Amino acid sequence: MNQPQALLLTLAAEVPLLLLLAHWQAIVHSARHPARPASAAAPATRAARPAARIAPTAGWLARLPAALASGLTSGMASGLTVGLAAIAASCLTHPLAWHAASVLAADEYQRGIWLIEVLVVLAEALVYSLLLRPGWRHALLWSVLANSASFALGQLPLWG
Repeated sequence: MNQPQALLLTLAAEVPLLLLLAHWQAIVHSARHPARPASAAAPATRAARPAARIAPTAGWLARLPAALASGLTSGMASGLTVGLAAIAASCLTHPLAWHAASVLAADEYQRGIWLIEVLVVLAEALVYSLLLRPGWRHALLWSVLANSASFALGQLPLWG
């Protein structure tokens, strides 16, 4: 596999996964923090009445369908922004990681590739944190999951 093919594989693995993770975070956030009614005296809607009788921990689950229907909340990054941030992070780190891995000797490769991946995860988490503002912990989790997926896909040809 050459570098452009590897970059395309990385983008094919990471961009959809990051879109899914960002969307999932937005859904959970909007389900846990529903919009307040304009008036405190506003009557509860028919859909909200059954949810009020459910235990508080399950209450956000009852609001989940409405959150799914509303999509990303206005305070969260849009799908386009998430996709562009994922592409930018991968295009920034992939050539550097590819070059660093290519200069490793055969006996250094096993340890060296893990160090390179850790540095890539940290760099991409920084990009996500700055561009998408999900919070450092979410950015780091997203980066770990996305890079684990793309690394595993990249290793598949070696296992076969």
